Amino acid sequence: MSICGVQGERRRSTTVTPLASLAAAGVCLLAGCASAQTAGSLTITYAITGSVQATGSFSHSVDAAHLCAAASLPALHAEVNGQPVEAPPGPPVYLIEFDPQAPASQPGALFKAFAYTPGMVAHSDPADDWIQININGQQWAGHGVQSAFQDSFTFDPGGLSGHLTAHGLLAHGPDGTVLPGQSVDLDATWRCPQA
Repeated sequence: MSICGVQGERRRSTTVTPLASLAAAGVCLLAGCASAQTAGSLTITYAITGSVQATGSFSHSVDAAHLCAAASLPALHAEVNGQPVEAPPGPPVYLIEFDPQAPASQPGALFKAFAYTPGMVAHSDPADDWIQININGQQWAGHGVQSAFQDSFTFDPGGLSGHLTAHGLLAHGPDGTVLPGQSVDLDATWRCPQA
């Protein structure tokens, strides 16, 4: 398996599957490239409004922490009689990772659109999707357990880039707890590296 040029690595038990448009080439990455970036860069451009106002962009060459993929994520990790057990894979997901484990003080993002299929051009599933981004030293996140969270993805027909709007992202502290009274809306685009 190859994820953004990293041979043999499995990221958090993510199984990456080829997209139809890239299957013939034997690659599992989504493709696309910002004109100002090299062919191997993932770029996210954003604007947020609400408790914080900011615009900017992140760009980084692809590696194990900066990737675009169509993947199927495990539905459950458990332990039975001291042995790890994994339930069958969950639904397919469109995944953008820009160093999602980075501290809030550094650029980081994670966009997951569940039930993605190659060729899909529009998607919205706030009950299952996950949006996370670090802006101005603060981590903002939205997912199904938040009643005010809404999202909408549009993908180019080949899954090479796209646009995301998300409403009701909440501020999270370093320990993951929600910080009361702070929320933002996100408007973002991304361009994935050419495979």
